[in-house]
Amino acid sequence: MLHYVETGEKLGFRPHPKFDPQRYRTLCPVVVEANVSPLWHFIHFGSMDHVEARKYKPSPRVNPVKPALRRWVRPTSAPMGVNFVSPLSRISGLGVSARGFVDALQTAQVPAHLIEWTEGFEHQATIDCGLTGVKDLQPINLIHMNADIFHLVSNGLRQTGVLSPDRYNIGIWYWELAAFRHEWLPWIAMLDEVWCASAFNARAVDVMSARPVKLLRPAVEAMAAPGLFPRSHFGLNDDSQVFFYNCDLSSRIDRKNPEALARAFREEFGDDPRYQLVLKIGMATRYAESARRVVSAAGGASNILLMDRTLTDPELADLLCHTFAYVSPHRSEGLGLTIIEAMLSGCPVIATPYGGAADFVVDGVARPLAYSLTEIERTDEPYRRGCVWADPDVADIRRAMRELADSPDAARALGQRGKAHAEALFSRDATSRAVRARLDEIWETHAAGN
Repeated sequence: MLHYVETGEKLGFRPHPKFDPQRYRTLCPVVVEANVSPLWHFIHFGSMDHVEARKYKPSPRVNPVKPALRRWVRPTSAPMGVNFVSPLSRISGLGVSARGFVDALQTAQVPAHLIEWTEGFEHQATIDCGLTGVKDLQPINLIHMNADIFHLVSNGLRQTGVLSPDRYNIGIWYWELAAFRHEWLPWIAMLDEVWCASAFNARAVDVMSARPVKLLRPAVEAMAAPGLFPRSHFGLNDDSQVFFYNCDLSSRIDRKNPEALARAFREEFGDDPRYQLVLKIGMATRYAESARRVVSAAGGASNILLMDRTLTDPELADLLCHTFAYVSPHRSEGLGLTIIEAMLSGCPVIATPYGGAADFVVDGVARPLAYSLTEIERTDEPYRRGCVWADPDVADIRRAMRELADSPDAARALGQRGKAHAEALFSRDATSRAVRARLDEIWETHAAGN
């Protein structure tokens, strides 16, 4: 068996007359993408009726065995530091999170070698993030890339020698559903641990892996409103109560669920100009059918403003200042960065308390929406039919908006409590302390002789 693992498989031999590695590769493309052994994949995942491996059922079946955690010994000649891999310059939630982690690392005085990853993110706009790191490669990898694209990253990083057993490899992952997909398990096997930014994410990964899973949140800083953009810049009336939702259609319209908000707003406020709804939809050109669905839901209402252009940070900060309440009727979030940004601005928040947002969309600091768990009706990768997420109640979205609209003083007080809560969870100091403490613990634990 040892000879087969080290030599025989590379020569095309079979470990058993009833197991054909080449056929297994064809039936399970993830084996090729992850560049792992077909036999290893079958032992760990095939016997658990893996979504692809169930097509291949050789006999006898093998009981699943979790791969043993490897023993990493840190180098004795190098100081502690990290290689941070992510789409750092991209205008996206992942980009915001990545910049927040790098900000925290640099605040904690952790040397960081920055590796900008662009493959798979070509469609996203870029900014000059102004971040610089150290020149030399470091002994710890922080790979801030979600599991659905990790095969691209892992292959590229292994070819360049960044992802290797000589380094301690950490993945920072977001995922929006309660169950982690089985075909992504080989990515976990490439890592030594996983960091998740919410308790929801951490639970989803932890039940699938023997690797340590740690809750570590990114730093998210409040955007300073410069006061350069008046209400008229956004098409707002002088004295209207403005409800706002900022969603990117590349994050899938069924998950972001802007149609429910448009429906609730029209049912509650009609075309009354004293109330306005701003629906900011990113990637409208690229996702034209989703954009048409939002336009249809708005129904041509004069008090619903559709915005499909990219806002600068100063514009977004000023728009949040003009906003009476931020409403997120999402069905799930990996974290909920737009909600956090709204809370940090002092804007009252109405949102679905499901997914990563459940950590901070809680009574007293936000207005949680009632919801029911429901199965996804149609596949829109990476979210597959039959999986479960939340479906916020449209009637409760109406009630929540009316409650705040009728009690503006209470709404403002809610916004201030939400701001304090978000600052406590996502401040630069809180993240830098947590990141530094975990990296120091890794470094100490894996010293030679421990």
